[in-house]
Amino acid sequence: MKFTIALTRVDDPDVPETGYLEEDGEAKAEAIRRVRLRIECEREAMTEQQNLLVGKRTRVLALQQSQRG
Repeated sequence: MKFTIALTRVDDPDVPETGYLEEDGEAKAEAIRRVRLRIECEREAMTEQQNLLVGKRTRVLALQQSQRG
């Protein structure tokens, strides 16, 4: 499973590499929310891909069985 975390670079020397001020809890919460949302979207996309593969495999098996019998 692949997860991507993207942080925005800020050119303000008072802002650390994390992209938010330590005392700025609201910005930190927003960054965490965006990462969680991205993870959930990737999870949904993976589930959809799995469902498509399962459906394709089911159709192939059904076709093979119909050709045998």
